[in-house]
Amino acid sequence: MTAINVEFLSKFLLFQDVPMADLEVVRAVAKIREYSPGDKIVTEDEHGTEMFLLLSGEIEITQRLMLSIDHSEDDARNKSLAKMHADQHIAVGETSLFGEGRRTATVRAVNSVTMACLDRSDLLAYCQSNPEFGYRLFYNLGNILSKRLGEANRNIMKISTAFVLALERGR
Repeated sequence: MTAINVEFLSKFLLFQDVPMADLEVVRAVAKIREYSPGDKIVTEDEHGTEMFLLLSGEIEITQRLMLSIDHSEDDARNKSLAKMHADQHIAVGETSLFGEGRRTATVRAVNSVTMACLDRSDLLAYCQSNPEFGYRLFYNLGNILSKRLGEANRNIMKISTAFVLALERGR
């Protein structure tokens, strides 16, 4: 897939209830990037100014389980959070639209992957010129990030509980 279909874009939660005319603008500013199996698309803790839409293929999202001490690129203590397919209409790197845009996870191509890359400056410029689009985009983004925060909180509780139980058994 080398061209982005506007109908396909409309299936992303990020673009829920966004008019087709606005999706045409998104399509026009998107840059297509191809990745081979194993390629890193984004790296945890790096600064980023782009978000990505998965158009074809499969990606794996991982996070480090521990703080990096030696700053090595690959650490065997990474946790696979999810494997996502293009038919799930997933966007990654959305936090790049905010502040310093630190990546919260590493994303790798599992197989041949095609991504649509959207630059923060392009999206924010269109949000300024079209406030209705900006409202809808950030409303949808807020819903997505709120859901992810809830999932992260539940995972923290599970890890905390397991840690406490392990400590109690070790006494």
